[in-house]
Amino acid sequence: RHEREEENQSPANETAATLVRGGKNEKKRRADQKRGPNTLSKKVWLAPVLALSLVGLIALPAARVKKTSADKSDWRSAGEIPVMHEGRVKPLDTVARNTLQLLSNRTSLKMPETEQGPSGTISASQWLLAAMADTDWVGDAPVFRIDAREVLDLFDLTRRSGHRYTLNELQGGREALQKQIAKAREILPEQRTFFQKKCAEINRKMMVYDVIRFAYDTPTPPRIDGGDEEARQEAIEQLRLTIQRSRLLDNEHPPAVIPPQEVAPPDQVSAGPANEWQSLYSAVTRAMVARMFDGREGQPAYRPNPAIFPFLELLAVVDNQPSEFNAKLNEYKSAISSFPVVKETVEKSEFEAWYNGFNPTSISRWLYLLAIVLSFISFLAWRSPLNQFVTWLLLGTLVLHTFAIGARIWLTGRPPVVNLYSSAIFIGWGCVVAGLALEVLFRMGIGNLAAALSGALTLMVAYGLDTGDTMHVLQAVLDTQFWLSTHVVTVTLGYGATLLAGLLGTCALVHRMWVGRIKSVKQDAKTAVGVQDRLYRMTYGVVCFALFFSFIGTVLGGLWADDSWGRFWGWDPKENGALMIVLWNAAVLHARWDRWIGQRGFALFAIGGNIITAWSWFGTNQLGIGLHSYGFTSGVLMLLGGYVLSPLVLIVLGLFLTRKELVRA
Repeated sequence: RHEREEENQSPANETAATLVRGGKNEKKRRADQKRGPNTLSKKVWLAPVLALSLVGLIALPAARVKKTSADKSDWRSAGEIPVMHEGRVKPLDTVARNTLQLLSNRTSLKMPETEQGPSGTISASQWLLAAMADTDWVGDAPVFRIDAREVLDLFDLTRRSGHRYTLNELQGGREALQKQIAKAREILPEQRTFFQKKCAEINRKMMVYDVIRFAYDTPTPPRIDGGDEEARQEAIEQLRLTIQRSRLLDNEHPPAVIPPQEVAPPDQVSAGPANEWQSLYSAVTRAMVARMFDGREGQPAYRPNPAIFPFLELLAVVDNQPSEFNAKLNEYKSAISSFPVVKETVEKSEFEAWYNGFNPTSISRWLYLLAIVLSFISFLAWRSPLNQFVTWLLLGTLVLHTFAIGARIWLTGRPPVVNLYSSAIFIGWGCVVAGLALEVLFRMGIGNLAAALSGALTLMVAYGLDTGDTMHVLQAVLDTQFWLSTHVVTVTLGYGATLLAGLLGTCALVHRMWVGRIKSVKQDAKTAVGVQDRLYRMTYGVVCFALFFSFIGTVLGGLWADDSWGRFWGWDPKENGALMIVLWNAAVLHARWDRWIGQRGFALFAIGGNIITAWSWFGTNQLGIGLHSYGFTSGVLMLLGGYVLSPLVLIVLGLFLTRKELVRA
């Protein structure tokens, strides 16, 4: 009854926009009104100028292309070399960063002081080219991260700061490692011990490293002509082993740096080496076979790729003088510049390499965190100027956030959501836009706080998902571009709106815990009621949007499936998760319309929506079944459980530590 009365009553002071404001703040507001609008209008420009200047001062230096001096090797330009890897053409810089991230959980490398090789921090591109060239110092580069003490004991190593070890340190324990791997293969994966799983992990890392080294080795051509029959047979056997090794390496899909000379017509399957990206070992092997047999060298499909020798010369001078390296780098780029596939991809490769260095999502994440701090300060002091500053700071950060999404759309040629990483970025973007819209409508600082919190949290989730190629497009079971664009984007907006509603419900609950029992100060009680009323209206509006987008997105997914194979619904875990979000939001709204819950109950149910959304977003992918289980991520279940626990704790606290009604003076 009290909650229904609370809902029906209008706020005692609609102009109240702070959590607690006494007579002193009211006097200050009246004094500002007496001074008139001229004094205040002179300072209106200050907040946007300061906020946007701060964003520019942080973003522009990171976006600036740093020119390399003539006395240094141009690793930035080397990072722009186009490479075919994991199904798409990407710059060498991306391949290097992803590989180093896989091996050491870092995108750069800190080299110790040694007699040979570089020292200090080196770029991922420099390390990858050195690994391809198998330079003398690359074996002493600490690139393998090992945390498990049992694995360190297997290699007879001691724990050190940073937990990173070199290839040379691990070589001595390879035989013991392979024995453990052989034992683990006799056991079902779910029954393997922690030690066996960690052995498999370091074995995979070492295999990735070996594939890169061996794929850019150069086979020795055997001499078949001349000599006796026995020597000829030995040479043929050597050639057979070389071809076999080349095929084995190709099966591991190493980064392919040698681009095709021609582009196969769209209606034809690739017909030979001339239409395929190749690793150096594969390209040299094919050229060697073409030279030795049947005069194939004269045929276009078997003609040695003109990029082979310039790249060999580039690898040969990786550790030489910078001027020599830069010259060979320019020669290689010139050699491949006339290739049709390079002409099509070079612009995107160069842009992606620059984008990697700029990293607008990382800058946005830190700016959102700054906005969170300033938003909390604004509730305590300097309310109006800080709120304006935070609003403009968020607008500037949103521009960076939007640029990141637009850049990814252009690079992938796909909608903004193509994998879990991009879904986190897009959900955060939608929440920030909605939060700023709420701030424009209500002007109480809560919209700013919700936008900053949602932006920071979702970009932190994206950072945690950044374990490889973040622009890799997950292959949908029903790969139709139109439905992929409409269904995935719409249902993702439904996820974001539900999460934002839960965040607003959390703000309402925390505020109610803080000031819900105020009785002594009449003005404070009025203000508290006004804030709760506005938070209630904000949460209600966002839940309505959440129901709309989640329902439309789920229906579009069913239409997509029905259009593709005649089945609208299949009770797939992901489909069920989307349906749960729709039903939850509908239940919350019906409970509100039927007056089963008031402001407090509505906030609690909105928080519960975050649990449903988290399960649909990440939990269903961990089941390993269904048509949507392509997003499995190791270690997510524990993090998901921790996240689900926090809303549950808030709900319990809200039930027992808050009042059903606030004091209305």
